[in-house]
Amino acid sequence: MFANKKIILYELKLENFFDHGRSGFGNFKGLQSKLQYFKDLNVNIIAIDDILNQYQNNLNLDEVKNKYGSIKDFIDLVFEFKKNNIEVAPILDLSNIKQSFINWNNMMNLYKLNNESENEIKTSYLTKLDTYLLNKPFNQISLYDIFEFVKYFESILNFYIKLNVSSIILDNFEFLASAELKDEKKTGFINDLYKIIKRKIPNMTVIFKSSNNNSSLYKKLLNSKNKSFDYLYLTYLSIIQNKNKIKSNITKKVNFSHIYKFIKSFSKYPNVILALNSNKSGRFISKWGSEQSYFDESLKSMLLFLYAGNNSIGFYYGDEIGILRAKFKDDFSFNDENFNEEKRYYQSKNIKLENFFKYHCYFNKWSSYTQMPWDSKLSLNFKNNKNIFYAINHKDNNVKSSLNNKDSGLPFIYFLNKFISDSKYELFFKTNHFLIKHKSGVFMFKKNLKNEQIIFLINLTNEHKKIITPSDYLILSSSYINKFYSEMPKALSPFESLILFKSKN
Repeated sequence: MFANKKIILYELKLENFFDHGRSGFGNFKGLQSKLQYFKDLNVNIIAIDDILNQYQNNLNLDEVKNKYGSIKDFIDLVFEFKKNNIEVAPILDLSNIKQSFINWNNMMNLYKLNNESENEIKTSYLTKLDTYLLNKPFNQISLYDIFEFVKYFESILNFYIKLNVSSIILDNFEFLASAELKDEKKTGFINDLYKIIKRKIPNMTVIFKSSNNNSSLYKKLLNSKNKSFDYLYLTYLSIIQNKNKIKSNITKKVNFSHIYKFIKSFSKYPNVILALNSNKSGRFISKWGSEQSYFDESLKSMLLFLYAGNNSIGFYYGDEIGILRAKFKDDFSFNDENFNEEKRYYQSKNIKLENFFKYHCYFNKWSSYTQMPWDSKLSLNFKNNKNIFYAINHKDNNVKSSLNNKDSGLPFIYFLNKFISDSKYELFFKTNHFLIKHKSGVFMFKKNLKNEQIIFLINLTNEHKKIITPSDYLILSSSYINKFYSEMPKALSPFESLILFKSKN
């Protein structure tokens, strides 16, 4: 559908996004009610978790429908968004595809028992005991494994095709590139999976997703004569500091050289979707930006950084307004059974419990499961859900306040979308002719077009940075909205970023 053009993908957690009907959980109707919000953001694809997860070990169909909605609600959602040129794409965990197959069978069984056939799918049914079958994840490849994998995958694919889904995201796919195969055949199974999908529905948009840094494999796939995907969705930047020592993480000093290397590898590919955040780590503004004095500036600089290349863009829900880390109670264990043991270990290393807890607030994945803040109130809709998390800044920073604040992230995204896609400068972003430079947290993206040049000069640090001042450039925009520039600055303030333009005529 998108023909490898630059797109915007928005990934969200359905249960935390918007509750329509006060069930205590975000649901399909709630997501559908926010259609205009996504249109305003220029979003092309909405990524949600596999809807079959809702049926795992569940023997009560009414419970599922009351929380998240029915299959018909999902069909209506897909149809309504598609009318507005937005695709709803389920995320399938390929390493766990057997569990999805078990969930599908359980769902079919529940609908049969309930005498419902909303999507008119007819199949054989397993017993209720099959709901609890143990699932062995795929982590290596043999011919038998491939046979089993394809059987499960095709069943799930057929299910979504019948629901009119025409974009699909395949997560954790690297195991298909078996290390046992010769180099020239290493990507063969991935190529074949793509062909299986395209053979069934040629206009299906196929997106492979990964949070790893397997750059050699990604480059091999990108440069292969045999096409393996329509888009490659990479969220590695979200976990770039998660495995560092806690002492270094407390200072929140970012390894910009590592980020630069990764960004430079993929920023020229429109069919590579890069994201700064994911459900595997804490919120990126809390980790990299500023939670207080430079909040808006750091948010806008991060967003400008994401838009600067020719790559497609991935948002994890709430990134556009800069949701901060979740507000956890002091005794929260982050659902980690080893939490106390780990806590005692770091105590023995003279790391204070306060710092250990703060580290988890910044970097633990549970900080990403916050309620999407639509206004300053604790939503009454979620009153039935005791497990909901709220961001520490939700009262002052939410969608409503962002729309009313010209200095916030949302208006800046609207500006960037228009600047790149609907302005006299849009031709700069339709070519691959640009350079990236980096020094100590300051990034320069330089784009050339005939006798004109645009520079994105981005300071991603909370420090003042001296720069070599470009001469004869016009400042088109700044992350410091109220700052007046009488001349080109010789240094950038914390999180100060500029869009510069120069005509050589």
